[in-house]
Amino acid sequence: MISWRPSLGDFTSGLLTYVLTSSVVYLGVFFSIYFILANRYHPLPSRPELLRACSRFDANHYADIVKHGYSYDPQQRSTVAFFPAYPLLGRSAVALTGWDARLALLVVSNLMLAGAFVILSAYLRSRSPQDDLPNRFLVLALFGTWPAGFFFRMPYSESTFLFFMLLVLCGMVRRWPLPVLVLVCGCATAARPVGVAVTAALAWHILADDNRGSIVRRSLLTLVCSLAASWGLIAYMGWQYHTFGTPLAFAQTQQNWSNIGRTEDNFGDKMDSLFAFEPIWGVYTSDPIRSWKHHDPQKNPLFNLFFWNPILFVAALALVLFGAAKSWLSGSEIVLSLGLLGIPYVTRAYEMSMASHARFAAVVVPAYIVLGRILQTRPEWVRWCVLGFLCTMLMSWSALFAAGHLFY
Repeated sequence: MISWRPSLGDFTSGLLTYVLTSSVVYLGVFFSIYFILANRYHPLPSRPELLRACSRFDANHYADIVKHGYSYDPQQRSTVAFFPAYPLLGRSAVALTGWDARLALLVVSNLMLAGAFVILSAYLRSRSPQDDLPNRFLVLALFGTWPAGFFFRMPYSESTFLFFMLLVLCGMVRRWPLPVLVLVCGCATAARPVGVAVTAALAWHILADDNRGSIVRRSLLTLVCSLAASWGLIAYMGWQYHTFGTPLAFAQTQQNWSNIGRTEDNFGDKMDSLFAFEPIWGVYTSDPIRSWKHHDPQKNPLFNLFFWNPILFVAALALVLFGAAKSWLSGSEIVLSLGLLGIPYVTRAYEMSMASHARFAAVVVPAYIVLGRILQTRPEWVRWCVLGFLCTMLMSWSALFAAGHLFY
């Protein structure tokens, strides 16, 4: 019989890794509160400072949705750009507890991330039963200490998306019934736009399974399940049409959120730029729009996310391609990873000059599996050096984010 539940070992290793790696993030946050912010403001702003430090940039928009609902104005930045699964969970937490919206969202993010760690542990054990606990723990540690992963602990939707995405991956490898996979996959499409990459991975899972009948039957089953598995996105589009008169308000408002890249050029110019990977290498030129130095008066690349966005994005892509070439990843993992990277690159890299792409790439879980596989064959001191470097970056970036630096 196929197990539906994580084992006690999965709970232990997953929650332990979550606690240890999250402590690095919150050490950085508290350092920011008591040293960086304390030196900037005299006296300190009113408490609770932790919520203010964690609620930066998009986190404030999620809090606004929880408190006031969605808004849409074709001529202005509108909150319909943010998908509903995470705000709905936050609003439910507020209704149950009476907490401040920011506190509710912060708790929801961390609960979903803790669950994601447990599911990832179960997934690693299911996909590679031959791997021992130290090897699985290494992948969990890499996932937990990845520098851009500090966003997972903040009031952002990434941890909610990760929870449902990993649940679908675990369900596929454990061969859960298709209706269950469709239901969970729909939740992923309601959490973030890249949820359609999870739908694509499920489609590949069905189409490549010879046990489901002829290719014609599998193709029809794939089509039906793909549509059904996108129920979260379809429901959100239907609600937007009913409320604002357009089902694509979430996409149309994106042009109002692009203020750090190019938006004035035509579609052909954009495609030429993307095919030439200009948004990636343009960050390291003197281009007055794309250059990372334009966003950092101190010119310090180590602690500038605009500098690191293309690097971490390309690193994730390279790990996935290497894992695919080595046959370390399944077809569904490859499809999922390429979708998670390709969708934001095609839709937002040109307009945003790769801003936020380190965060987008951080959810590509198969990349951590490949990196863990590479490090397994290296001396122990190499693994500890890598983890030490990642922890240092994670703590530093958490502190800078909490201090309100332009960090996206």
